[in-house]
Amino acid sequence: MLFFHTTFLLLAGLLGTSVSAAPTNNTYLSIAHKVANSMNDHYLDRTSGVYENQWWNSANDLTALADLAIIDPSFEATAQPIIHTAFEQAPLSQGIATFENAWYDDEGWWALLWISMYDLTKDAIYLNEAESLFKDMAASWPTPCGGGIWWDRAQTYIASIANELFLSVAAHLANRTPNRDDKASYTNWAMKEVDWFDHANLINEFGDVIDGIDLNGCTRNHTDVFTYNQGVILGGLVELSKATGDASLLPKAQAIADAAIRNLTNTDGILLEKGTKDQGAAFAQFKGIFIRNLQQLHSVAPKPSYANFIRHNADSIINNAMNHEDYLIAPNWQGPFRDPNMGAQGAGLDALVSAASLSNKRDEVPVDTNSAGRVNQNPLARIRDLT
Repeated sequence: MLFFHTTFLLLAGLLGTSVSAAPTNNTYLSIAHKVANSMNDHYLDRTSGVYENQWWNSANDLTALADLAIIDPSFEATAQPIIHTAFEQAPLSQGIATFENAWYDDEGWWALLWISMYDLTKDAIYLNEAESLFKDMAASWPTPCGGGIWWDRAQTYIASIANELFLSVAAHLANRTPNRDDKASYTNWAMKEVDWFDHANLINEFGDVIDGIDLNGCTRNHTDVFTYNQGVILGGLVELSKATGDASLLPKAQAIADAAIRNLTNTDGILLEKGTKDQGAAFAQFKGIFIRNLQQLHSVAPKPSYANFIRHNADSIINNAMNHEDYLIAPNWQGPFRDPNMGAQGAGLDALVSAASLSNKRDEVPVDTNSAGRVNQNPLARIRDLT
């Protein structure tokens, strides 16, 4: 009987008959709470606010907590004390006095966290910290390659990610500072970064942002393509568009997002980290950063394919990459569940929060698409009990 019942449900789904409710915002939100609590129970050092002594990853995991609290105020009482503990104690746990360290991209991640905390609490102490970090990042401009900031204080590499973060922090600050002169300064920095990024030829012939620049000749380095490099720039362009009123920045962001969805997924439309086989905490974090920023792009320049992609990947995490006993998440969203870690946990939380942030308009989600969209929904995934 189970076989015939399942077959009936599958056929009904394919015929368009509504026999089982698809996941809703509340489903994603409920699971996001469980994933967040599991992340805190398994990986968080509550005395420092740092997850497993991982520095930049912790900034991203904490950002996911803040984002969850922003869309669901009931979570604020959980998130805010943890994040404020990090604000006061995290540098001391690393033997440093402030959030400034040897890597400018690290500073960018923490600055974006403090901007999220400002959005959540409206407490200026967080905005002030983000501004201080940006000032330190800006002091590394220019590199010998016509502009841009360095990846590290030792000036060994010019990384796309550091420059994308510089853009994003500047544009976020431009939209939040109460000072008109500061707004103009942050906006100018962000526009200067976009101009340099374009001239640095950091996007390859497939539309993907590559990892960085070879100092010998200031040319694109090897062909490494990582998902977070496709993501951070989306949020930066969204915020800069808001700051300037320049809507032409949004098609640029959409072109990068479309290329990532086209090039960095498997045949089932699940996001992959193709740039590495390493699924440790650092690389496992990347995919969540892409989804978080894709949702930000979708919020101002919506495309049904983006909502579909976000939900589809959240569903795959729930169905294939999550242990439903303790809500730990593994690095490979397509499955199987294996080797969970704190980076994968934060990335999964990013995806679930992003899915919960979407509207409940299920007509945005097609049953199937052609090879150009490369998203072929598995009907069985829609009839599983996701709660």
